[in-house]
Amino acid sequence: MEPEQAIAAFERLHGVVVAVHDHAGSLVHRLPQRRLRHEHRLCRAVKAAGFERTCVAGDVQALAAEAVRHPDGFLKACHAGLVELVLPVCEHGELRWTIFAGPWRDASAPAAVRQARSSARIDGAPSLPGAWPDLLDALRNLAARLATLRPPALPLPATRREAIDRFLLLRHGEDVGLPDLAAELGLSPSRTSHAVAALYGRPFARLLVEARLASAEALLLHSELPVSTVAQRAGFGDLSHFHAVFRTRHATTPAAWRRGRRTA
Repeated sequence: MEPEQAIAAFERLHGVVVAVHDHAGSLVHRLPQRRLRHEHRLCRAVKAAGFERTCVAGDVQALAAEAVRHPDGFLKACHAGLVELVLPVCEHGELRWTIFAGPWRDASAPAAVRQARSSARIDGAPSLPGAWPDLLDALRNLAARLATLRPPALPLPATRREAIDRFLLLRHGEDVGLPDLAAELGLSPSRTSHAVAALYGRPFARLLVEARLASAEALLLHSELPVSTVAQRAGFGDLSHFHAVFRTRHATTPAAWRRGRRTA
């Protein structure tokens, strides 16, 4: 079972929406992007009312520090008067994921919060159920299940293009080059170079950089990993080279791109 299947089954059973902040980058490539953000209709309403930056500051920045002090999970109220269950998942003392379930209406919210909620038109939110501690237990079980899931084995490639795609997917984070792909395909480096150019219209070195950039972009957007770690995991052995390649693609630095995308 894939992580998305396990989470979707949890949602159907308990009637809540689950979001996952993947601080370590271990689920980024295994979950749809909507799962890695607060995409509930009520959260979208809050953001559309002009609270996007406040949401990001609360859920991505301030909450990470709060979560590690409550390893068994807790109930948190956001600035707009919505409450969610929050479960931090740590490994070796480092925050790996933060799992959110909800949201519900916080009937005890102060007047300023009620006003924010009203301006966002989310007064139709359901009330917090009295059995939320049981739901928190179930969320812990979900987290334990996610931790045991391993990526499924990819099917054996049927075509040369599938073999190249598989190589890029599985090994772009390693120190590999055209000779490694040639060995994988059972061809000479020269024949491999011609095959890649014929199939993709660009050289293997360009394909490899594109695969590494795509991986780096996903990690920047959906994890809390430092830029240096993102570069390393994506296969850029040299940080200055990563910055140069990233600037060529986006005309900005990785850190600035991350901030801009999260507050866009």
